[in-house]
Formats: sequence, C-alpha cells, structure tokens
Amino acid sequence: MGRAVQESAVAVAGIAGLAFGNLDRAVAARDAGIRLPILLYPTCLPETAPFLERHDFMPTVSTVDEVAAWSRQAKSLAVYLKLDAGYTDAQIASCLAAFDAIASAGIGAPIRMVSNSAMGQQR
Repeated sequence: MGRAVQESAVAVAGIAGLAFGNLDRAVAARDAGIRLPILLYPTCLPETAPFLERHDFMPTVSTVDEVAAWSRQAKSLAVYLKLDAGYTDAQIASCLAAFDAIASAGIGAPIRMVSNSAMGQQR
C-alpha cells in the first residue's frame, strides 16, 4: 500500500494516534511513513530517550523517579504520565513539577471514588 493511501485511510478512520508495546513495531510504523503521534507503553528505559526523540515517540512514565530519570536523558521529549490509583494530589503535583527536559503530552489517572459521606458533605 502506498504512503498516500495509508495516510488517507488513517485520516478517514479518524485515528488520532497509535500505541505500541513493542519498539520494533513502532519503528516499522514510522518507516512505513506514519507520522501520527505514537505512544509507547512502559517498555523503554530512559537511556533510549535520544532514539525516541529522533523517531518522535512518546514513552509512558508513572512515577516521580521515572520522570526525573527521563528528564536527565532527554533534550526535548513528550511523555504520557500514567498514574495508578492511590496517588494523592501532592504526589501528582510532585510528578508534574519534576518535568524538566520532557513535557507531559497527556495524563491518565483513575477516577477517584468518592464515599457517600463525602458526597453528603458536598450537598
């Protein structure tokens, strides 16, 4: 399939980006001419930052330590910050404050469960 046909098919399908758990497949997509944003599941180490920057890939990070490690390795890199349940507002703020050479391209966090008593206090 030609590059123009691939890009047209992607545009018609309304696809805004791709995600891969395998770096080789992400590279194959770039080599095929796909220029959409590509998110990488958390399978890459911070030392791969220069490679990811060259290919315009977005790694997933999920802790303050990971944000700091990626910031030390990257010059300019967009990342996706994935936070698991249990993070407090202060911990989330700490993750965001740790960004230096990297920029948050998205944040994913579970919706907090609100107790019935807390809901009653809001009325």
